[in-house]
Amino acid sequence: MSLRHPVVRVLIGLTGLVAVVLGVQQLLGSDALPTREDAARSAREATADLTPWSSSSRGISLRVPKDWEQEQPSSGPLILKTKTFRGIVNLNLMSEDVAAGTMLFEYVNRNVEQALATMQQQKMSPVREFELEEKLEVGGAPGMTICMSYSLSDPALEVRATQAYVVHGSRAYAITLTTPKDLHAEYQGLFRAILESVRFAS
Repeated sequence: MSLRHPVVRVLIGLTGLVAVVLGVQQLLGSDALPTREDAARSAREATADLTPWSSSSRGISLRVPKDWEQEQPSSGPLILKTKTFRGIVNLNLMSEDVAAGTMLFEYVNRNVEQALATMQQQKMSPVREFELEEKLEVGGAPGMTICMSYSLSDPALEVRATQAYVVHGSRAYAITLTTPKDLHAEYQGLFRAILESVRFAS
């Protein structure tokens, strides 16, 4: 399927893609991958021990794995990076201001050309498979989840990313979970628990 297909255009927004690229960069610097048993255990432990995190300036709070490494960049749309297994599994939160009344479709669609350029620059293969759920609710606001798989050739690796997009008032948010494809299912329960914990300032 061409990346210029209108459905795919909806799926690829710059904010979320940058989060995926950041995750991919972390994966490329990692050593041996954990086993599925290790991944399942880490996901269970993380889900059972989520800790509150908030950004008053970005108007969002949520719960994140307590024992995962955290980084809070001081500038740019990326406001929280968390990772485990040396970055093989990571969760990123991004936020940026948008015009009041911006629709979620508009938010992801308007950045398509920049997103495609980013993919090309990072030598990522085209999206090979995707799933879209349009009726997700995040923090009481309409949201969208996207699942995408990429192939990396250096080193050879299948990467899977689940992204949740939401627009609340004058801000847009993207929460992205990135893992090796074979380990992705083990972290879906954790990802859902994190999404369910999201709250926005009034």
